Amino acid sequence: SFIDVLASVDLIVGKDSYGVVAESACNGVRLMVLPREGSMEARSLLDWATSAGGAASFHGHIDSPSFVEAVCRSLEQPKPERVEASGVDEAAWLIAEKIVSEGA
Repeated sequence: SFIDVLASVDLIVGKDSYGVVAESACNGVRLMVLPREGSMEARSLLDWATSAGGAASFHGHIDSPSFVEAVCRSLEQPKPERVEASGVDEAAWLIAEKIVSEGA
């Protein structure tokens, strides 16, 4: 499956999308993000992924020697701990609190 393949690699190089960021963190896989220009959520996703451990960003062209250096630096970092997927529970609690606070 996709998740099995994702979890089996040493480093993911990908765009700053929710799926790639969340799945890499939940499976304890290093991530190197190639930020998309104009992406509104890119900064917050990268900040979260960096704080969770195992994420870095690369600003440049993948044909450059600096890209290879960035990949090597990423691979030298310790493998990150897995992050528990708790978003569904957090969202449910926020919705329940909102309903209760508005007296529904």
